[in-house]
Amino acid sequence: MDWQLESLYAVRAVVAAVLGGFIGWERGWHGREAGMRTYASVALGSCVFALISSHIPGAEPSRLAANIVTGVGFLGAGIILRERGRTVGLTTAATIWATAAAAPPSVLVCTCWPRLLR
Repeated sequence: MDWQLESLYAVRAVVAAVLGGFIGWERGWHGREAGMRTYASVALGSCVFALISSHIPGAEPSRLAANIVTGVGFLGAGIILRERGRTVGLTTAATIWATAAAAPPSVLVCTCWPRLLR
């Protein structure tokens, strides 16, 4: 086990959670449904799944990304509600989906970058 590489992955996961937390803080500050913990958890979860897939030999990153999109899409669908003839939660669902989409590319680019330089 390479502790230097593992600590780099841990830092990437923490950075993803902090960035997701910033988005959630802004949404919570405006009084929206989902807040800092929700966005940080979504960003952390998608980042960790990307890191795990980078450790699996022969894993396809595109399949992982497709499954993250599907799973978070179901999470977003649960946020969207119809209330008094109005649809609410669309922006919250969209920002959660975008937050989950932002973490894996940054992780995968960082893990593939040394291979591209060869």
